[in-house]
Amino acid sequence: MKKISVEHAINSSAWFQYENSGLSDTVKFRVRFTCFRQVQFSEIDDIDNIDSSLPIRDGKLFLLSFELINLSKESTSSLYISIQDNDNCRFDCLGSDHLTKNSDFARRNKLRNIQFLPKFKYFKDYIFLLPNEESNYYLTTEFNGCTLTEI
Repeated sequence: MKKISVEHAINSSAWFQYENSGLSDTVKFRVRFTCFRQVQFSEIDDIDNIDSSLPIRDGKLFLLSFELINLSKESTSSLYISIQDNDNCRFDCLGSDHLTKNSDFARRNKLRNIQFLPKFKYFKDYIFLLPNEESNYYLTTEFNGCTLTEI
């Protein structure tokens, strides 16, 4: 997949076509990325409830915000977007129960998993744990068979 700069994706306000043809039914979304910002630990309620195996204090949490429309024929939750750094290391969005499901932070920031109905617009956020270093970041997909193309 071609690297898509997070900065370009947000500043251009462009729409992207996401397609996952690796599933039994092809999943398609139209996606526009709106924000990529660092999360302060003070924003997270009961931060001590986050799974201790996540080294969150050794890195930085970033929130990727986007709007999307499910162009598939059925409802789905299958949207797999990752972040890649300058060294081509891939970082998938976090799935920690407290951080992304059970906290007020998760509810405020649209982190909870939902089923996207066809033809409706949604606003969604993903959270990533990234190394505590300076880098440019790029959008990528988690699996072979997925594509993300600017339209």
